[in-house]
Amino acid sequence: MTGRTDDRPDGDMADSRQISVRVDNALAQRFLAARRICEAHGKSLPLAEVVRVGMEAAIREVETTFGETVDAAPDTPDTK
Repeated sequence: MTGRTDDRPDGDMADSRQISVRVDNALAQRFLAARRICEAHGKSLPLAEVVRVGMEAAIREVETTFGETVDAAPDTPDTK
């Protein structure tokens, strides 16, 4: 999986950032199948929400594992 962060705000959404990632085709296909299952049951599975929840879980895991908050992390440019 690879990714990059685009630091340019998007129009009215100055408080957000666009993040692009590449994932294995098999994972993408499984996600799309899961989305179709949800839709068949009258539910939705928006990718942005899945990513947000996953990022929040990763942040909590890092903070718990290392005993530091992300607010205390060094401020360096996003390069990866």
